[in-house]
Amino acid sequence: MWSALQHAKQAACGFARRHKKLLIVTGVGAACAGGAYYAYRRMLSEAERFTQQIQVQMAEHQRLQMALGSTADESRATVRRFLPRLKTRLYQLLDLESVVQELKTLDKTQKSRRNALWEDAKLLAFTRYLTALVAFGLWHLLVFAQVSIIGKRVFEKSKRLELSDRQKQREEAEEQAHHAFLTSGLEYFLDEALGKIKAHVEAVVKENKQLQAWKVSRKAAVTADELNELLQALFLAVLPSPAAVAAAEKQKDSAELHKWREFLIYPDKQKGQDEHVISLLNDLWDLLESDLFMPALQHSLGFLCGNAFQDLDDVVYGPSKSEARVVEDNAEPAKKKPAPPLAKLIPCLQTEMSKLLLSSGPDSYAAKYSQGVGEMEAFRNFYEAIFFEQSAQDTYMGSTLI
Repeated sequence: MWSALQHAKQAACGFARRHKKLLIVTGVGAACAGGAYYAYRRMLSEAERFTQQIQVQMAEHQRLQMALGSTADESRATVRRFLPRLKTRLYQLLDLESVVQELKTLDKTQKSRRNALWEDAKLLAFTRYLTALVAFGLWHLLVFAQVSIIGKRVFEKSKRLELSDRQKQREEAEEQAHHAFLTSGLEYFLDEALGKIKAHVEAVVKENKQLQAWKVSRKAAVTADELNELLQALFLAVLPSPAAVAAAEKQKDSAELHKWREFLIYPDKQKGQDEHVISLLNDLWDLLESDLFMPALQHSLGFLCGNAFQDLDDVVYGPSKSEARVVEDNAEPAKKKPAPPLAKLIPCLQTEMSKLLLSSGPDSYAAKYSQGVGEMEAFRNFYEAIFFEQSAQDTYMGSTLI
């Protein structure tokens, strides 16, 4: 038996000497296989963790998109809900109807008084038309900003787990603050800011040399080019000046920028506001002082006025050739209308202004214009910023913890 063991030992040693390289390679291969296995398991674990992170981020992104969609829907509904009040307030501030009524009842022999009333009607018509456009654009900026700020708070609240009684009381106070914040902002715009907007536009209209030269009693025809030139000049004069735009880009303050912000928010804190309302107002101030405000203002007003001027042109002079229209085979193409006298242009401005502030109906421009403004990138960047700022902070904190 001992000899058998000795023989087996010698045979094994001989095999090892003959196949030394093979044994080394096999040992190394086994070690590599073990290392590769553990590396593979570690890779699977990392992949699973990464997949879970992606799923959490995707779910969070989906929640964020739903919150943004809900915010936009609620904002559009709020914009249209208050349009009748906006229209009533504009009619109070710029009472064109009483001037028109006096013209109808005035004795024709009172020529000087009649001419003076026509000049008043001219200024009131253009001022109210442009004020309505500017107010409509600013109204969108205010409502979307306020609803987004509230929406962000609601979005954050939805992440919280079960609340204590003290936290529930705080939430009730926050909900009351949301209502107070939204209501006070809308009331301020309608009761005070609209008067400031009217004064701003009115000064521009009165200073326009072209309009001053147009006397209603003598202007027998206003051509399309003349009207377009006038409207463009008024529009550019109403907008913030290049100096204010440059200051906004550099995030520097200026008196003109301050004036435009006052169209949307109280210039100073109001007495009796609680800490929750002040916190919401601070968020609104941050948005208005950001470099996103001026592009949103310029693009939204540019879109509104550009479309409104074209719609007015189509009404006064007939559809433009570039506008796609369905025409029957035997129907003649629409002909351009003759240039109207200035006196006939005033009722057209009244009608177009009313269409803008109609909350619904086939003649309303509100839905069409609101959708167009809401789809503008600069406008969306403005009101969505409050959400994505918070989202970016959450992502950063998450990556730090990981």
